[in-house]
Amino acid sequence: MKKPRLLISLACGVLLVGAPLLGAETAEFSAGVLRLEEFLDTVARHNPDLQLAELALQEAQAGYRAARAGAGPQLELDADLYSFDRRRIDPENGAPGGPGGAFVAETHTVEPRLRGAVSLLGDGRLNLETGAALRRAEGSPIDANALEYSLKPYVSAQFSQPVFPGGRFIETRSLAARDDLARSGVVAANISQADLQRRLHEIAVEVYGSVSSLRNAVETLGFAVALEDERLAQAEQDLADGLISDRQLLRLQVGANRTREALLNTRDNLRSLERRLEELAGGGIGIGDLELQSDPPVPSFDTPDQPVSADVRRAERRVQEAELQQLIGRVDRAARLSVFARLEPRYPEQRNEPDQPGAAVSDLLEGAGTDWTVGFGLRIPLYDGGAARQTALAEDLAVQQAQIEVQQARDAAEREDADYAERLQLLRQRLDLLEADLELARQTEEDLAERVTAGTAGRLQLDEARLDRMQAADAAQQARWDLAAVLAQRQVLP
Repeated sequence: MKKPRLLISLACGVLLVGAPLLGAETAEFSAGVLRLEEFLDTVARHNPDLQLAELALQEAQAGYRAARAGAGPQLELDADLYSFDRRRIDPENGAPGGPGGAFVAETHTVEPRLRGAVSLLGDGRLNLETGAALRRAEGSPIDANALEYSLKPYVSAQFSQPVFPGGRFIETRSLAARDDLARSGVVAANISQADLQRRLHEIAVEVYGSVSSLRNAVETLGFAVALEDERLAQAEQDLADGLISDRQLLRLQVGANRTREALLNTRDNLRSLERRLEELAGGGIGIGDLELQSDPPVPSFDTPDQPVSADVRRAERRVQEAELQQLIGRVDRAARLSVFARLEPRYPEQRNEPDQPGAAVSDLLEGAGTDWTVGFGLRIPLYDGGAARQTALAEDLAVQQAQIEVQQARDAAEREDADYAERLQLLRQRLDLLEADLELARQTEEDLAERVTAGTAGRLQLDEARLDRMQAADAAQQARWDLAAVLAQRQVLP
């Protein structure tokens, strides 16, 4: 008779609570049964490949944030904290003189500078700078012990802008293009993570179903071995009675040995798949101690929209990146117009006391005795040996190549979609046939059970019918899981 599989008791379930998931979490399943949805949830949370994909995504996001911050407003403080200058000066012409008639001048200088920069629409760049030079001078032609303080503040600004890239006066899309291109790592990591999740979902369903089916197959083969033993015992009695020959008995023994070998191979395959199941779950569950559900959840056979494949998404992104690089390249090779201005005191404000030089700042802002510098600049690339032309050609070819690759990826996805629909239809037809075989085997077993009760059939015949029914059930179960694995490609299982 078929031996019922034992469910894990509540006490064993309590022991399972101590099994760590990645050293910190525990798995606890009701009645010692690991259902498919629970297993898929465990894989989603603890699979090491998914964890690596999540870390890669976070790394890409950090890189993008760093690149975006680099293109944003910048501010820095630069300072000559201290400089000392000592020289001999000729009092008549101010030139360096000899030791006879020259005086010694010493100058101490501190000059802090504050710089800021910001990117503007159209790849423009605005640079601002302000600073001040504070000097302490000792010695003069009149008084060698003279002491003088001076403060010379200044403010400068410069704006530069690429002009006429690709026939436009200003390319307003370039700043957004640089930002979008900087996101390439994040987009690639998102695509890879989603593709990995889909593939792991499919693999997890397939392996889970294989383990569930093989466990039933082991049970069926165990019953077959017991049935072979009954046949051998009956054959040995028939041989003693002279009803069969030694050759017929030998055939039965060979068949029994093959059944035992099949049982051993199936057990070995089952252990391998159970280990694979544990690996998918991050090694946090002992699958050998848990029951699995025999049949997958009933799916909806409404054909869902085919999700865009990862290969198509990657190819489409390469087209976008090639077009962005083409636009940015045109801006980088364009002429650049610049405007600059600087404001500073005409002469440093000189005071005899160190607390007075601050007045020079107010003099600068009030426009008293100040110098203005305003100008325009234009940089036009004239000749670079053909490098710009070849670079533009390479960018054009990269766009064309990416467009061809995306069409190839779309064609391949359409073929895969057609193959998927055909395989799904074949699996559904196969399942219908196996379900019909199973129903026929059940009816045959019930009829023989009634005949055994009536005494018109033997017990061995009933056991053979039961084995046929068990094998038909195993085949139908495996077909259901095969169908579930195919449906998992589109993640339509409930």
